[in-house]
Amino acid sequence: MASQEQSQNVVLQPKRSVAAPAEPKIDNFKEPEAEKESLKFVEAKRSAKEKVAAQTSMDYQQVLKYPIVTEAAIKLISQENTLVFMVDVRADKKDIRNAFENMLKIKTKKINTLINHDGTKKAFIQLSADNQAATVAKKLKILG
Repeated sequence: MASQEQSQNVVLQPKRSVAAPAEPKIDNFKEPEAEKESLKFVEAKRSAKEKVAAQTSMDYQQVLKYPIVTEAAIKLISQENTLVFMVDVRADKKDIRNAFENMLKIKTKKINTLINHDGTKKAFIQLSADNQAATVAKKLKILG
């Protein structure tokens, strides 16, 4: 009986304190003028990146590396009026279009790109209806 009386008199302590939480401290508060200056810095940095991007246009020989000659690529030439090239990874669709049209003087309809698992980039260049991919492939010595 003594053990039951002792267990009834034991007061359980709470696991966390009952006191109110402290107010959060604001360490990274900036005055509005300081914010405006930092925004000007960000805008200046952004405009510098845009200038560099505009200056780094690639040479046409760097963009188009070589044509792909596989069964699937030849099937695309005959059925979908499309040529397949390996291109530089840094080239975007506009660079590919400009390089192709300036080197071969042929208008394109559409360009699709694909980056392979090994890090190379492939461009599927669909020609406009007035140009046949088979004749262009013969000029490039893709087809015999």
